[in-house]
Parts: sequence; C-alpha cells; structure tokens
Amino acid sequence: SGIPEDKPGAGKKTEFELIPEDTKVEARLIGLKPGKTQNGKNFYEAEFLIIEGEFTNRHVWTRLYTDKGANFKMRDLLQATGVYKATDNKKQSFEVHDVLQKQVTLVMGVNRYNPEKPRNEAKFINRSNNAKNETVGVSSAAASTGGGGFAL
Repeated sequence: SGIPEDKPGAGKKTEFELIPEDTKVEARLIGLKPGKTQNGKNFYEAEFLIIEGEFTNRHVWTRLYTDKGANFKMRDLLQATGVYKATDNKKQSFEVHDVLQKQVTLVMGVNRYNPEKPRNEAKFINRSNNAKNETVGVSSAAASTGGGGFAL
C-alpha cells in the first residue's frame, strides 16, 4: 500500500498523519511490556501492528492499565482474544504468550495529552470477526517474561 512502517528508532524520524478518530482497523498484538506510572499505577504498554486496509504496517501503542477502576482496556483485550469470559468474577490472570500475536479490531482514538504531538491509540479493543488467532512465531524480544493479573 506504500505506507512506510511506523517503527520507533527505525531509520530517520518520520511523521505520520493521524488515523481518523473512530476508524476501525484489524491489528495483531505484537508486544506487551509491563510498566508503572510515576504515581504508581500499573499498566502494560501494548504494541499493535495494523494488518489490513489503508493503514497496513502502521504500529499503534496504547497503555492497558491493570489497577481496579482503570482496567477496561485490559479487560477488553482479554475478552477480544478469548482469554477472559465476562462471566468470570474472580481475579483475572493471564500469560503474555496467551495474547501475543492475536488478531483484534481496534477502534482508533487520538491522545491529545501533549497538544503539540497528538498520537493515535486504541480507544476500544474488540474481538475480530475475521481472526483465526492461531499463535504465529512470537519473538522473545516482543514479550515480557511471566504473566499478569488484576481484579475486575
């Protein structure tokens, strides 16, 4: 499609046009790294690769918070990949390899926290209607070790 890959540190810095708000894209989760904000909130930094359509090969990053009350995107990811069922009423745990390389539908949003540099992020993460979701080669560089858990 002629759209260059949007990879951090890959050659010279390239600016990309924002993907319009509420655009739905098919993407594969290719990275999930745990982190903590300066005020102590736990999250995973999720990296998605868009695999179909006009924005193919673009990368999208979004934070998936795991602290109670802020974990809706993490819950959405686990539901979209079949790891979590809405009827589970207990602490949810998962292994990173259970969700990596799974295909999902992202509803795009625009993060304007830094008004001078708005960036795309996933506003919603939904189950893909055309996902096969078999595991394809997962590089150890893309995955953090271990799993995670949080209470819903």
